[in-house]
Amino acid sequence: MNGAQADHVVISARSSGGARDRDGISLFVLPKGTAGVEIRDYPLAQGGHAAELVLEGVTLPETALLGAEGQAIGALETAHARATAALCADGLGAMETARRLTGDYLKTRKQFGQPIGKFQALQHRAAEMLIEIEQARSAVINLCGHLEADRETREIHVSATKHLVGKVARLVAEEAIQMHGGIGMTEEYELGRFARRLSMLDHRFGDSTFHLGRFVRLRAA
Repeated sequence: MNGAQADHVVISARSSGGARDRDGISLFVLPKGTAGVEIRDYPLAQGGHAAELVLEGVTLPETALLGAEGQAIGALETAHARATAALCADGLGAMETARRLTGDYLKTRKQFGQPIGKFQALQHRAAEMLIEIEQARSAVINLCGHLEADRETREIHVSATKHLVGKVARLVAEEAIQMHGGIGMTEEYELGRFARRLSMLDHRFGDSTFHLGRFVRLRAA
């Protein structure tokens, strides 16, 4: 995310050990403009920018090493846990906005001479969406309260929360679009942007399916 706008990039690379070893991962600080580095900027579907980082024959000085050599996995996991918590909190805000827009629309859009929000079927769907968002909120709060816990406890909460938030994000995006009808998909209406944001949220830092499997493995360990 925003790789082309950064002056420095922190990259991870294996400096020793086998592909599955926890030890042997190191971090390096890569200044923008380093010879052999190509940064390919591109826009994201949900807004903002990201970049592909291409390294070809890059030679870094010893001063580029960040921290102890081969001991970066703990720092990476901590950073991923915090980033996942931030991403889930961001998604929670997007869900709240989608719910608010949907509620306003149900109160103003009329069919058969009355607001469509008076139809019981839509009331049930709106209530279900609210309940799911509140469950996601509780999970995000719970994760944030365990970011300083031991690794096993923290990572269990990371995967549990990312799995739930990913599922709820898809539900909210789909239900909001369904209850809006065609206007929800137009570029002029802001719901479409939030729906795309919620759809893409699940794919960053592992999707809900990945984290469900990871949660099971962590609980079984």
